[in-house]
Amino acid sequence: MVHLLVVLVQWCRCCWYWMVWKVELAAGMNQHLEMKSQVKWLIRGCAGKGAPVRGPESLKRADNAGAKTEPSSENVAMTSDRVHITPPAACFGTRHAQTILLAVSSFTIYMLRVNLSVAIVGMTAMDNGIRSNSSEDGNATTPAPLHEGCVYPSIFTMMGLWMPPAERSLMSGIILGAQTMGPVVATPLAGLLVAKCGWPSVFYSYGAMGFVYSLVVMRYCAESPTAHKTITLEERAYIVASLGSSKDKMPTPWGPMLRSIPAWAAIWTMALQGGVFLAFLTKIPTYLSTVLKFEMKENGVLTALPYLLSWFLSFPFGWSCDKLVSRGYLSLTAARKVYNSISHVGSGVAILALGFCNDPNTSVVLLILSIGVMSASYPGVQANFMDLSPNYSGTIFSISNFLSAVCGVFGPIIISFIVTEKGSVSQWRTVYCLLSAVMFLSNLVYVFYGSAEVQPWNDPSDNHNKIRGTKTDEEKEEGEKLASIT
Repeated sequence: MVHLLVVLVQWCRCCWYWMVWKVELAAGMNQHLEMKSQVKWLIRGCAGKGAPVRGPESLKRADNAGAKTEPSSENVAMTSDRVHITPPAACFGTRHAQTILLAVSSFTIYMLRVNLSVAIVGMTAMDNGIRSNSSEDGNATTPAPLHEGCVYPSIFTMMGLWMPPAERSLMSGIILGAQTMGPVVATPLAGLLVAKCGWPSVFYSYGAMGFVYSLVVMRYCAESPTAHKTITLEERAYIVASLGSSKDKMPTPWGPMLRSIPAWAAIWTMALQGGVFLAFLTKIPTYLSTVLKFEMKENGVLTALPYLLSWFLSFPFGWSCDKLVSRGYLSLTAARKVYNSISHVGSGVAILALGFCNDPNTSVVLLILSIGVMSASYPGVQANFMDLSPNYSGTIFSISNFLSAVCGVFGPIIISFIVTEKGSVSQWRTVYCLLSAVMFLSNLVYVFYGSAEVQPWNDPSDNHNKIRGTKTDEEKEEGEKLASIT
């Protein structure tokens, strides 16, 4: 009966991952089609030369769907070498709706990942062998990772297609911060379900929620602005002009990408942080129950608190990062490094202090802070993938996600070798010192080698400057005419 139940739950997970993959993975195949023609169409119309009678197909589709007419010159500003389009007047646009959909997707996948770490406490006693009582072990022995592995690369690809650079830190903070809300909801709910209804109810309820959300994704999620049916012309032009232009069907530049030092700095920093995060995700319930002696219901609530703080802090971190960059106080590279240092150094100090704390209440506070401050990495290294390569951010993140998953598998195994006695404070102290050292080391790598500059291999078939917004001679001429008019 137990094996049949596990197979049923994994089948529900696989169905959900497959449907998310089918919608979101297609985003990687659409590399901003017709972007250059859309920007030139916008400039020509505002410069008084008249918009073409038959504009780009994507703009035609927007007109036919009842979208707004071409934006006025108030939405366009020209400098000597760049085009700047102000955000649409509407406070809530399609890009914000897509951000919410991606945030809920991030939230749902972490609900499905974290439930086993709580449910297994009610299923069996702790095993001091190499089994780690983690969702990563279940993923490693089932078909689920085949479908789960594409979710976050697809999310990052869509983030690169939907997020204007001026709003990237805040939007990425909302999406990535939602993953911490998964444990916030999943862990106390799983604890209550285990206590009241037994551990099988956890798998039934969470599998059903994942399946329902997959239907929502199928109905409302769009792979890119050009593929969305109801987006306004004004908002589409804003996103397109902000992201720049690129060719379709570009080959993946594996050679330059794998030789890129800034890319590897972001990959390894994210992978090591992910390993620490997964170690906490899977071992916090065990630590609370065996060392701090909390009951099952309290265990679930206390396990959720660090992720709740992380979710709350993701908003001010993302907003403040955007403001510091837009007002010129910090360069984008400096801002990424500052916020990543807040995340890694702050978390490392809290983890180190946790290893030498004997008071249960203080230990809980340090535990909450160690996870909560990690949200500063959302506008740090986690947003850096889209800075380095808007076209291949999903590919880069998939490499980092793979290495993070490897750390997530072997990290709990290493912890199980270190912690051989239930309730051994000294052995857990060794674990926390090791995790703290990993956080410090990963931040040093990023500070010395990280960068937020768009890499030359981002568009191997076109001029690198076009991705950064630099215009051709023809576009400069049209810009000068527009400047003389305005």
